[in-house]
Amino acid sequence: MLLFTTGYVPNEILNASYNYTPHEVELLLMIINTHKGDKELILNISTLTANYGSSHNNVKELRNAITSLLSKPLEYYNQEKQSYVISAVITSATVNAERGTVKFTFNEDFATILQRGKEKYSRYNFQTMLKLRGRYAKRLYLFCNAWRKTGIWNVDVEKLRKMLKVDEKYKQFGDFEKRVLNPAFAEINEISEYEITPELMRSGKKITSLLCTVITKKEFVSNKPENWNKLKQFGLSDWQIDNVMNTAQDGQIEDAINMVLMNRHQIKNTGGYLVNIFKAQGVPMDKKLF
Repeated sequence: MLLFTTGYVPNEILNASYNYTPHEVELLLMIINTHKGDKELILNISTLTANYGSSHNNVKELRNAITSLLSKPLEYYNQEKQSYVISAVITSATVNAERGTVKFTFNEDFATILQRGKEKYSRYNFQTMLKLRGRYAKRLYLFCNAWRKTGIWNVDVEKLRKMLKVDEKYKQFGDFEKRVLNPAFAEINEISEYEITPELMRSGKKITSLLCTVITKKEFVSNKPENWNKLKQFGLSDWQIDNVMNTAQDGQIEDAINMVLMNRHQIKNTGGYLVNIFKAQGVPMDKKLF
C-alpha cells in the first residue's frame, strides 16, 4: 500500500544524470519521499513493490533494482559544495525476507540533500508517476511538471541527453527523437494530467533546444474561447492572454497565431515572438490590465 499521493524530488536529483529502469526510478523516488533525515531507512517490501503487479518475482525484481542503485551512480551538482558529485544513492541495503523489510543506509551528501526543506524540492503527482511505464516518460514527466507554473520548459538538447544518460547511446538526433522523445511525450499526454506540446528549436539547421508547453488537461479542455486556448499553448500567462483577448480583434489574434505556426521551426521562442507581435499592435504585455 502506498504511503502518499504527492511526491517531492530535490532539484539536484531532478536535474541529475542517470538512466534507470522504470522500477529503479520508482525505487529512487520512493526512498526520497519516505526518508526522514535519519542515517537509516526501513521500508516494507510490499510498499516498494506495490506497482510491480502480482508476479511471484517481485522480490527478485526489487533486489535487481536495489543492486542497480548501488552499482550505477548518478551525477548531480551539489549547490553547497559548488561542485559535481558522482555517487550512488544508497550505500547498502539489507533485505529481510522473513520480516518483509529492506533497510537502506545513505552516503552523507545524499542524506544532506534529503534533509532540506521543501522549498528546494519539486512537487509532483506520485500516482501519475507510477502509472507511467517508460523510463524516459517518468523522467520527462518530472521535468515538465517542475515547470507547470510557468507553462514552459526550455532545455538545451545536449544537456537533456546528458541528464537522461543517452548522449552515447543515441548520437543521431533522429534516433534520440524516435526512441526517446516521441514515445515518452505520447505516453505522458495519454496518462498524465498534462498536455505537453514539444517543439524543436534550431540555430540554422542545428537543433539546439527543446521547448515544451506544459498545460493541464483541465485548462486545455476548458470553456475558454478557442483563441484563448491556442495562446495558452504558446506559453503566454493567463493575464497576458486576457489582455490580448480584451484588446486585440479576433482577426489580429488569428493572424498572429497563424504567423507563428507557419514559421515556428525558424522561431527560437514562439511565446516571446507572439508577445512582440501583440506589443506592436498596441496590446499591453508587461502588466496585468484585466
